[in-house]
Amino acid sequence: MKKVLLILSLIISDFVYAQITGKFQLKISSQFYNGKVLFISAGANERYNKFEFNKNNVGEIRGNIMRIVLKEGTVCISGSLQYPHPLIFSAYGQTSNKGYSSFPYFIDPDDSLKISISDLSKNKKIQTKNNSNSEKEYKDLLKSLGNSIDTATGVVNNWQGKLEKMKQYIIQFPNSYVALWESVFDFSRVQGEDYEKLILENLNLFSKNIKATKTYMALEEDINKDFQLSIGRIFPDISLDSLMNLHAIVKENDLTLVEFWFSHCQPCIAQFPALKAIYDSYRGSKFEIVAISTDEEKDEANWKSTIKKYDLAWLQYLDKNGKQSEKLNINKFPSNFLVDKNGKIVKKDISPEELTLFLKGTLN
Repeated sequence: MKKVLLILSLIISDFVYAQITGKFQLKISSQFYNGKVLFISAGANERYNKFEFNKNNVGEIRGNIMRIVLKEGTVCISGSLQYPHPLIFSAYGQTSNKGYSSFPYFIDPDDSLKISISDLSKNKKIQTKNNSNSEKEYKDLLKSLGNSIDTATGVVNNWQGKLEKMKQYIIQFPNSYVALWESVFDFSRVQGEDYEKLILENLNLFSKNIKATKTYMALEEDINKDFQLSIGRIFPDISLDSLMNLHAIVKENDLTLVEFWFSHCQPCIAQFPALKAIYDSYRGSKFEIVAISTDEEKDEANWKSTIKKYDLAWLQYLDKNGKQSEKLNINKFPSNFLVDKNGKIVKKDISPEELTLFLKGTLN
């Protein structure tokens, strides 16, 4: 009987632990962004998060993103979260026509913090006198990564080295939510299936409590989905409109670049000049580009104007609200797949420079 009661109490305590949610409050100050728009994104997306912004906040909320305007240089926001989550603050530079983002800033349940933000184009760090415990851990984690990452820019210099150091960190701290979120960031940035396999191996080192989180399960699922679109596999057919599907286009060409983007994606737009040069050189050589935009319905006009503004001559299709792309687990932009006439994936996330060299060696 005692054993039964003990097991029951453990089950109840685990259930209670899983339901605990803490509230947070943030006072955000910025003289630089006084009267301007800031975006706050929490975690990754709703599949990953156990986080909510309060509906009565001063900002406009869409999913895991809040849009705020600082009046008199200050705004207060609040919400709830079940375990530590990172926040990223972003702004759009009107003169530079670029978007700028902060480094992740971690908050914990029951935090009440005051933070300040300077010009994000010059300083990606969030300033505060009292960091959360998770933010303190995040700084320690970054130090442990050594020179595998540039702490001034966040750029990874050595993926193999970084993922090995992450492995050692997770072995030492298997209950680390911070390391879990850093693994999410790694997956969102890394290119190459070998590195994705290392991330998946690192995930297996986490504790049972971490593996039970929504964040862990979403990340594991997405990595495994990504392997379904690995090199050598057949790219799934997509209905691009009522009259055309992707495989019909692919069969007409020796090589087709399937490019996923959206009209507010600055890294996507930055590739246009190089892609235009490639298209002009090879469009008559059994090579085609199929661009699939994931723009939301409200941004359809902007999608059309962006195509016209940059004079994009290749095939353009709208996957309205990204519904088909989401099924394929396309969540990094730009993402692309170079496929042969049989629909087999030849290259994945190939850069314009790499694509130029490949086409020279294949089509010339």
